[in-house]
Amino acid sequence: MPVATSPSSLSISERTVRTAQLIRVLAPRELRIRYRQSLLNIAWAIITPLLMLAVYGVVLTQSFGVTESCAPYLLVAWTGIVVCSAWSTPPTS
Repeated sequence: MPVATSPSSLSISERTVRTAQLIRVLAPRELRIRYRQSLLNIAWAIITPLLMLAVYGVVLTQSFGVTESCAPYLLVAWTGIVVCSAWSTPPTS
């Protein structure tokens, strides 16, 4: 069994490794819990932002006349949608 050490005695790299390990354990668990009762399960985590991107892409490119020369527009819009939806969704218990 590993010996518990205080967080202040760990180096930055050790703390980073521990944090990464914790994220690897908790992130899949959170996704399973959040989407366990939906029909498509975890696929909703991908489908929802893609559907929102399609709607925003069609509406906003038509409204503002975004052309193909503004290719990064949809990538930036999708990134914003994902970040916004991640922050707006409360964690479940």
